[in-house]
Amino acid sequence: MHRRRARPPLLGTCNTNWDYDANVELAALFGVSLSAHLLQAVRFRKIGLAWPLLDGLAWALAGFALHAVGVFNPQSRALAAATRTLNLLAPGWVGAFHHVLLGRMVEAFVPDG
Repeated sequence: MHRRRARPPLLGTCNTNWDYDANVELAALFGVSLSAHLLQAVRFRKIGLAWPLLDGLAWALAGFALHAVGVFNPQSRALAAATRTLNLLAPGWVGAFHHVLLGRMVEAFVPDG
């Protein structure tokens, strides 16, 4: 016999602020990525260029970590607001890093004149 998985509660039911399960795996993935990029930035002395990426990864890590904590207190609006804010703003920092990287590539590879 096939067993059906229980569906998570819908957003708004039972006064919950979460419409999906916590992604502890994503928090771990962003933690590993942040650690690797931080080590590379320190090793190659490029903290000044890599700080937008490091900030974006740190904000995403904090957002997913707060989400994992918030599942244990699903009625907490403060945790829900902090999680959503961090997870929405983190890609902007990564985009800023891409602009910095593109500027450095143009400066390095486009000949003068």
